Amino acid sequence: MKLNKKGFGVAEIAIVILLIGILAAAVIAGFMGIKQNAHNAVVSQQEIAESMDHNLKHSFPTILSKNQKGLEIGEGKYEVYELGGYKIVPNSSGAYPVQVNEGATLYLSGNGTTDVISKVDGTSKPKNPTVVNYGNLYLSDIVVEGGDINRANREYQFWGMQYSVSELNNVVVSCGTRGILMYFDANIKIDGVNSKIEMRKNNGVSGQNLFYLYPRSVTTVNNGTLTCKQQHNTMFYSAAGKIIINGGYFTDTLDAANVGNNQIFYFASYRVDENTLLTPITEINGGVFDCTVCSCSNCKNDITKAFFYFYDSSSVTITGGEFIKEPSRFATGVNQTNRILIIKDAPNDGTEQLIFHYAPYKEDNTNVWGDYVAEGYEVYEIEAGKLWGVKPVTTPAN
Repeated sequence: MKLNKKGFGVAEIAIVILLIGILAAAVIAGFMGIKQNAHNAVVSQQEIAESMDHNLKHSFPTILSKNQKGLEIGEGKYEVYELGGYKIVPNSSGAYPVQVNEGATLYLSGNGTTDVISKVDGTSKPKNPTVVNYGNLYLSDIVVEGGDINRANREYQFWGMQYSVSELNNVVVSCGTRGILMYFDANIKIDGVNSKIEMRKNNGVSGQNLFYLYPRSVTTVNNGTLTCKQQHNTMFYSAAGKIIINGGYFTDTLDAANVGNNQIFYFASYRVDENTLLTPITEINGGVFDCTVCSCSNCKNDITKAFFYFYDSSSVTITGGEFIKEPSRFATGVNQTNRILIIKDAPNDGTEQLIFHYAPYKEDNTNVWGDYVAEGYEVYEIEAGKLWGVKPVTTPAN
């Protein structure tokens, strides 16, 4: 008898291979899923462990029992410190009293009041900053002091380095001649009714800045008092930084001997390359500005001495705030055609209504408050002799 032997055909073999491939894919997918789940579980456990560690540090912070020479938080570390009535001072090597490194986080608080007891003190090293932040820094209820009050060109006492985040709540930063420096993409927020950023009275040192802002840095002021006590200094020098003012009290002098500042706000652009020019942005949504622009014989005819000085293109929008003490020159710049201050009413209904358009200066440079108010608008006194604003004579059509 002859047997008819027949093997697998091409189609059957292809089907078998396909089935094997499907099974293999399912096995691999299952394995990868198990691996990913395991990885996710490890990450989740790490996050839980980190959260527990951070909460534990907040519950049981490191409390100083004596003055400490220097505090440096290593890269990636998370620390919570309380001064407990003591001070952090420079160490013997001259390093900054407080330094937070990249990726690190420090919460540093005092004893609940902004007195000189709980203090970060850099006064013995006037050429160095007192606080340097490369990471995340949260200060509350302390005093940061440093700088020589009698010598110009000393370092800024608080440095926010690139991409850093700083929050100051009820903190006094008391500097000799220079205050807070924000590098590229750094962020700082000032809050708390007891916060004070002040330039202490000195012996004629001029040309200093309370704030200096590099491009893309963001400075937000929600509360507190900002003070320059010496004539011919600037409160905000913005080199293409962003300033957001939601509240606070701004003043340039505390005694009759010092008339006022050169500029409260000084705006300058920053050229990245031939195709990229970064310009400052300022939003004033609130606050009380008790500042008088200097009107001494050396300044009254100088167009650079103004509340807002536009060195070049910039953007200022004011939707709130009160302006006390009529400025001798409210806004000025070197080119009348493109340095314009625009004040807008920006209610929460999504609309914006132009209410004030102020051109920089007349051809004879003798402008005073109210020059170039757009047709249909007028300067008015909110409080006789003390508080001024600008309003439409009649409500403009939408």
